[in-house]
Amino acid sequence: MSSLHLFVGEEDLLMEEGVNKLIDETLPRENRDLNFDVVDAAATAPGEITTRLDTLPFFGDRRVVLVKNLDELSADEQRVIEEYLNRGLPPTVAIFTARNVDRRSRLFKAFQKQGTVHPCDPRSAREAPTWAEGYAARLGKRIRPEAAGELVTLVGTGLRTLGLEVEKLAAYVGDRGEITVEDVEAVASRLTETSVFALTDAIGERNARKALQALESLLQTEHPLPVLGMIAGQYRRLARTVASGARTEVALAAAIGVHPYAARKLLAGSRHYRASDFPEIFARLEEADRAIKSTGQPELALETLVVRLCGSPAASRPAAGKVR
Repeated sequence: MSSLHLFVGEEDLLMEEGVNKLIDETLPRENRDLNFDVVDAAATAPGEITTRLDTLPFFGDRRVVLVKNLDELSADEQRVIEEYLNRGLPPTVAIFTARNVDRRSRLFKAFQKQGTVHPCDPRSAREAPTWAEGYAARLGKRIRPEAAGELVTLVGTGLRTLGLEVEKLAAYVGDRGEITVEDVEAVASRLTETSVFALTDAIGERNARKALQALESLLQTEHPLPVLGMIAGQYRRLARTVASGARTEVALAAAIGVHPYAARKLLAGSRHYRASDFPEIFARLEEADRAIKSTGQPELALETLVVRLCGSPAASRPAAGKVR
């Protein structure tokens, strides 16, 4: 087993589970009083970090040092850690965590060369249902694939929230071994879906303040790239709604294959848009996607997207008559 580990990514549940599993495999609980140390890099000088890494075990074979928030160090401070790692492995089992480390940096390459890198990236809308199925299996339940997909649509791809909803569903079905779409619709929170509708409605109303509040709500449970995917998906559904010409929930649900709840919200939201608005909107979404992946400031890229969409011609148009 490697003695140097970097857990890096924005999915905190994967990071938490991976770190805890590694610690459990490395150090028995009875040895942790003297041989387990947790360091917050955001509040600790790099020299102090390396000193703790060099401390030998007390009355045991192994010592574990967990260094959190590596990416909170400045560039100069990270260079100290990189130079330390390049001199050789520490005598302890060193576990570092970070939300974001530049994959091109010398620090990241030092971890790749000397130890093991554990990616903790957010799950995509395609991957999250599979994770939900696996989590349900750990609870002794089977969630149907279509039910897992519906659950992700309703609550998003954040694994901590998704896991809590699966636990809620497992309790709801009781002795029954299978979780169905009907169970999901009866129990699961509609937090993410409601927030996405609130965001696109606020943009349509040209209300930047309200739109930014809705974005902030989404970012409390989701990571920036999946949030952009949700926004893009919502605009694709709005574009299909406008193109369908449907005037009732039943007609729209049949035309584009959405749940009646979503059809009702889409009909209400579509009154702010015309078919000619969407090419500009999708161009803005592509710009935001590039910015999120290249600038290192994903939240700012999303905020910029929202402000620009609120200032677009589509958003400045008065709403059409109320849809019945």
